[in-house]
Amino acid sequence: MKVLLAIDGTTCSDLAVRFVTERAYKPGDQFLILAVVESIPSDLGFADAELARKEHDRRLAPDMERMKEVSQKAADLISAAHPDHTVTARVECGTIVDTIVETAEAFEADLIILGSHGRQGFERFFIGSVAEEVLRRAHCSVEVVKGSG
Repeated sequence: MKVLLAIDGTTCSDLAVRFVTERAYKPGDQFLILAVVESIPSDLGFADAELARKEHDRRLAPDMERMKEVSQKAADLISAAHPDHTVTARVECGTIVDTIVETAEAFEADLIILGSHGRQGFERFFIGSVAEEVLRRAHCSVEVVKGSG
């Protein structure tokens, strides 16, 4: 089985990592730990496309570095819990839901696991729900580890 674990460094994400470490898996199962940094809108006010790309990358660099640390820490925890399995950490830049779904398809994931903040009512409507949108759009099964809102 191929498992994509989508994380974002929050407490809910940490619960999903712990869920994966505590669960039993079959020999040969593979894990891809994915952290997504939300990209900045492409219109930064630069006429020069190359300059705009460099500025975009410069602005995202601290977030990319932090998420590399977060994803590697998660990969280390999962590797320690499941030493006979392949565990890979990856950080991508893009729209969060699109990136999770597209990466899962490219990885040929059998299961996506992600945490949810458990927001309800107006807060969920206003902020949106990554977990809910991934559930709708994913080509494979999705398991949501729910934290308290």
